[in-house]
Amino acid sequence: MLVIPNEEHPEVTVFASEEGAWFLENAEGRSVAVDGQVTDVFGERWTLLLPELLRETADLQATLDRVEDLHFTFHVSRDEEHVEWVAAGTSLLKKIPHRAYNYLLLTLARIRLEEATQSTLTPSEQGWIHRDDLARMLGHGVTPLNLQIFRARKQLSAMNIENPADLIQRRTGSTQLRIGTSHLSVRPL
Repeated sequence: MLVIPNEEHPEVTVFASEEGAWFLENAEGRSVAVDGQVTDVFGERWTLLLPELLRETADLQATLDRVEDLHFTFHVSRDEEHVEWVAAGTSLLKKIPHRAYNYLLLTLARIRLEEATQSTLTPSEQGWIHRDDLARMLGHGVTPLNLQIFRARKQLSAMNIENPADLIQRRTGSTQLRIGTSHLSVRPL
């Protein structure tokens, strides 16, 4: 996972999918990235020099968990100042201690859980929120939101999840996003 211009201001994220394709994600959404592509960030032009992706040697006995198959359990203090969560999958059980981005994930989880109770919405329509509305709900701008998204994805990448970029899904052609799994629960801390 690469970020432009840097990890403190991740305005653009470039990442590889498990199928070997490169993607570019920015405020406008996600698109396919190609070697030599030029993108503007804060008025500066950046040229993507993307390597050919080679499949890693894999242990056929080991299977990596995918975001959409994980179950996230959020543990929240009464004043909501402290949020921890547990990611559970086939080969994973990991407690994530309090981090700034945990409240972002909790907020997205609550939206998806609330909409799951509405019989008028199909699962593919549940949990989406416009980026600007989410930033307002969290009390900060889009740049801090992008930074939190990057850090949350980086945490999942460190946990060896197959598709960490899908932790936060972005709807193509839109500024909407949502948490990447429907297996969610919220508990008091």
